Amino acid sequence: MDSDFKSKGSWVLAGGLGYCFSLVSPQLVLGPSGVLQGIRPGKCYVDMSTVDADTVTELAQVIVSRGGRFLEAPVSGNQQLSNDGMLVILAAGDRGLYEDCSSCFQAMGKTSFFLGEVGNAAKMMLIVNMVQGSFMATIAEGLTLAQVTGQSQQTFLDILNQGQLASIFLDQKCQNILQGNFKPDFYLKYIQKDLRLAIALGDAVNHPTPMAAAANEVTNCKTQCTSPSSLPFFSLFFPSTYFGFSLLSGLISQGGLLGH
Repeated sequence: MDSDFKSKGSWVLAGGLGYCFSLVSPQLVLGPSGVLQGIRPGKCYVDMSTVDADTVTELAQVIVSRGGRFLEAPVSGNQQLSNDGMLVILAAGDRGLYEDCSSCFQAMGKTSFFLGEVGNAAKMMLIVNMVQGSFMATIAEGLTLAQVTGQSQQTFLDILNQGQLASIFLDQKCQNILQGNFKPDFYLKYIQKDLRLAIALGDAVNHPTPMAAAANEVTNCKTQCTSPSSLPFFSLFFPSTYFGFSLLSGLISQGGLLGH
């Protein structure tokens, strides 16, 4: 990073590009030294972060008002899937820009979906993350219940993997737990954000989300944990090496979500 870039901000980079793919917070885009300052007529901005529909709609309006083209494209997947080019991309906004970006999306992910007007991808991403977070909370609760009642957690996992819940995702996450692998792909503060935004999405249309609310409450351990935002979810389910006590009723997700 040269001194000119440092002095002028991230808009210098955006100003020199026809296409800008972003995974940063919208606040960094809209700020006085943000990418927005480099948006000119014809410039294309692809926002790949996970935010709520109102935020991404506001961002789209500002980009378009400056003559730019806008596409939201949050991604589903963990770090390993990202490295392997196996993400799932949810896009909405400028259909022409989506088609222009098809080769980039093919390099990043195994599939992409175009969902219509701006805001739809944000909504769908939050719903997907809500389901995944709530699902892993339930699986982890089952693992811990098996543990405290003297049942084999491996047998519990084997039974699940021979039934209708069988999936690579389930097997990988649970095997990591059983092997004591707590390396995080995803942190508590991010699943809390997505659960909170998903609950708010339901509230906006008077649709109850009791399962998401329960999972969200379980993650809300700020008064119990020294530094919960930095913990991988695994640590909330098993005797914690981070603290001197166990939190056996928390949320689990060693990975699976990106774009935060």
